[in-house]
Amino acid sequence: MGACVDISSVDKLYLVVLFVIPGFIGMKFYGIAVAGDKLDASKAIVDAVAFSCFNYAVFSWLIYWVQTSDLKHAHPVFYVACWVFVLLFAPILCAAALVWLRRSKLVARWLPHPTGKAWDYIFSQREQFYLIITLKSGKRIGAAYGPQSFASSFPCEEQIYVEQVWDIDDAQGFMSAHTNSRGMLVSGANIESIEFIGPNHESEQTDDEASTGNCTGRVSTPAEGIPAGGEQGGRRIPAGNGQDAASPAAAEQDQQVVL
Repeated sequence: MGACVDISSVDKLYLVVLFVIPGFIGMKFYGIAVAGDKLDASKAIVDAVAFSCFNYAVFSWLIYWVQTSDLKHAHPVFYVACWVFVLLFAPILCAAALVWLRRSKLVARWLPHPTGKAWDYIFSQREQFYLIITLKSGKRIGAAYGPQSFASSFPCEEQIYVEQVWDIDDAQGFMSAHTNSRGMLVSGANIESIEFIGPNHESEQTDDEASTGNCTGRVSTPAEGIPAGGEQGGRRIPAGNGQDAASPAAAEQDQQVVL
């Protein structure tokens, strides 16, 4: 059941400002940083109070110094600024620290990752990829996911916009980019799987490749990664699983997400 906060008196208003507002600020920031359900204010009063108490515990040293010193009378402006920081900005710092901790490898060993869906996780990395999108109809689409591309995040429906579309052949891989295309929008409901291909540069080849003379990569791109302005890579990108000389030399960079 939803909770209703009574702020009809000054004392109750103080309680709301001290124990509810900081918690809502921190929880809202956490919800923005981590894809999740939208915050329902009517059902989150207890969580907001708990987060506010956590915020005060972290910054108890500052609160103690402000309240026990003569700051209120000697420097009233600075006194107010300290409380504004504790009430409005400190919760954001606490939320940011929680997001960082939950995403760290050390904490990830014991707690689930804060990002609930693989779709949100991979695209939140903001990396550039070449993609092989397999639709439920069986059709395969080659694409470049670059700085102008976009992928939706939870709780919105999965959709992906790719800024560059490629003709793809099962035998020879990525053939050529569509020169007159401004990109493609694909609905996640129509996607069976997505293969992510990291751009491979000549300087990233392994010692084994150099010793065997195998200098074929999945893609040849400029130093920035994905070609900009419709530029095409210098060689074809193999998309099949054949055993010819064009087989992937950087397979360790590939990732597979199955929806």
